Amino acid sequence: HVAAAMKAWAMEKKVTHYTHWFQPLTGTTAEKHDAFFEPLNDNDDIERFDGSQLAQQEPDASSLPSGGIRNTFEARGYTAWDPSSPAFVIGKLLIIPTIYISYTGEALDYKTPLLKALRAVDQAAVDVCQ
Repeated sequence: HVAAAMKAWAMEKKVTHYTHWFQPLTGTTAEKHDAFFEPLNDNDDIERFDGSQLAQQEPDASSLPSGGIRNTFEARGYTAWDPSSPAFVIGKLLIIPTIYISYTGEALDYKTPLLKALRAVDQAAVDVCQ
């Protein structure tokens, strides 16, 4: 439902593509781009954007953060939507802020440890208040 609403909002703004935007440990930003349309066969297209595309993507992590010195199977990186940061539109692009983790769950960005720390502080504050 959330993905459908986000897509409807983006389509109203004439968006044609979306990206998972993340901050890898390289000190820069990175993006995984996709279109709202996928070809089915030679003459047909299908509009596609559901919760799975919103929630997670699989950008190539082979050069992040270690400069490509890992084995290929270890280079899998995943972006996951961070609902604490609002999505936004620039031009015809829907930008979805995400976290970035390895296939083992290791943080490959600066945001994941921050979110984990915020959750720990929140839990500690709740414990104190009870």
